[in-house]
Amino acid sequence: MQSAVNLADGQCELNDGSKSGDWRLPTKNEWETMVDKKYNWPALSNAAGTDKWKERDIFSDVRSYSYWSSTPYIMDDAWYVTLNYGNMNNVGKIHTRYVWPVRDIKK
Repeated sequence: MQSAVNLADGQCELNDGSKSGDWRLPTKNEWETMVDKKYNWPALSNAAGTDKWKERDIFSDVRSYSYWSSTPYIMDDAWYVTLNYGNMNNVGKIHTRYVWPVRDIKK
């Protein structure tokens, strides 16, 4: 979670003017909203929501693997999504998963 919070313009090919603190990990509920279980490998739709996601449609370099959420489960566990089919699971935070930072729109 700290890596997402520290993310800023000039890192990871970002050139959006963001600064440390603008980014975070999505919650379990946000992941459940973002996945589209009509599709798999990955369980994502295109930007229009009319077909399966394809490289560079709205996201690039998407992996059909597990991504952390910011939502804790119990003790030292947290929720994560598997993008192969869009399922939510939980596991100990000692395990390795990908991260997909999201940025809130400032009003």
